[in-house]
Amino acid sequence: ALQDAHRQAAKVWRGVGAIQGYRAELGLENKRRVRVPCLTMRGQHDFVTYNCVKDWNRCFKFCDTMTLAGCSHHGLLENESLYGDVVEAFLQEHDPPKENI
Repeated sequence: ALQDAHRQAAKVWRGVGAIQGYRAELGLENKRRVRVPCLTMRGQHDFVTYNCVKDWNRCFKFCDTMTLAGCSHHGLLENESLYGDVVEAFLQEHDPPKENI
């Protein structure tokens, strides 16, 4: 199924060259790390490589990067339960306790 998806995508996309070498960077107006928690997710077979997302760790004080096993770019559609488990665990970890609200 993943190979078929990649074959179909090649007919529409212009290639992944546009994102190769992409790096997340803080804007010039704000060189401090953002304090809001961040979750980046990519599929194991994603065209968005680990190198594309790893620099988000420099931008956010709390940034988790997860690779969804067996998925390509659309993890939510490919493995709904895995995607949901990852998001739920992240939110439970970073959600403030009720007494602090």
